[in-house]
Amino acid sequence: MQTATRDPFATISTGTPPAGTATTVATMMRTGNIPGLSVAVVDRDRLRFAAGYGLADRVGNTPSTAATAYLWFSMTKIVTATAALRLADDGRLDLDAPAGQYLGGLRPRGTEQPTVRQLLTHTAGLGNPLPLRWTHPADAEPPDPHALLGRLLTRRHAFTHPAGKVARYSNVGYLAAGEIISAAAGMSFTDCVQHAVLRPLGMDHTGFRYRADTARATGYIRTPRITDPLMRRLLPDGIVGDRNGPFLTLNPFYVDGPAYGGLIGDVLAQPCRREIRGATGLPRSRAGATAEHDRCRCAETPRPRHKVSGQRHDR
Repeated sequence: MQTATRDPFATISTGTPPAGTATTVATMMRTGNIPGLSVAVVDRDRLRFAAGYGLADRVGNTPSTAATAYLWFSMTKIVTATAALRLADDGRLDLDAPAGQYLGGLRPRGTEQPTVRQLLTHTAGLGNPLPLRWTHPADAEPPDPHALLGRLLTRRHAFTHPAGKVARYSNVGYLAAGEIISAAAGMSFTDCVQHAVLRPLGMDHTGFRYRADTARATGYIRTPRITDPLMRRLLPDGIVGDRNGPFLTLNPFYVDGPAYGGLIGDVLAQPCRREIRGATGLPRSRAGATAEHDRCRCAETPRPRHKVSGQRHDR
């Protein structure tokens, strides 16, 4: 339940903000060109503070709240890695096995085969092409992530370093990790994440699709008007919307590769407060998907955490 506030810039959902919070957030938003964001602060006991600042949608003058849904983008990798570790704990996935054991197309020429662990730690040697076009409108059919990965792996410089030698951030590595998780779990990557991570943590408002009953943040790019034609060519058809003052509006969209950046949710999910224990709850085979489920338990950890989400989509 939202509470009243004297500050029209903030929509407080829970608790009282520490002194100076509004000023600090306003400065951050101004310098970062962020129309709106949401904040949640938790400790070992409970949610201490949650609020939205600014606007989730400039055209509708819709305020950001703690319940506003945002694309997670690369924060999704935290959940992808957690799903992999859950499978490893359950004996379904060997983190130190060659990745090609689960994904046949991942075999660099003339170099050592990367392991699953190296994919998760960005040490597999894979490149990181700019993912500008790895999106699609929310009302369009999503591309096959396996086909996307296949195209990226056939590029001339798919691997830029020998496996295990250097750490280089790679979205491609997490696309590959998602396919490996799917193979090890015997179900789609998104279903595996729901079963093994989101559901046990009670993250009911987090998933890979926009919920009809949840307000979502509109994406914006702050860019000069003269660049509008260029942005429309750079991004896939249907992504760039109308101009709104100094911003180009982004129409609702999804990320093509759910494993590297596809989650959507609000800051109230509080994934860092809890620890998943027990088996994954995943079926042992596709045939047993409706019959066999193990129990998962949640226990809170003693470390305080905070989570901030904003809807600036220019990275």
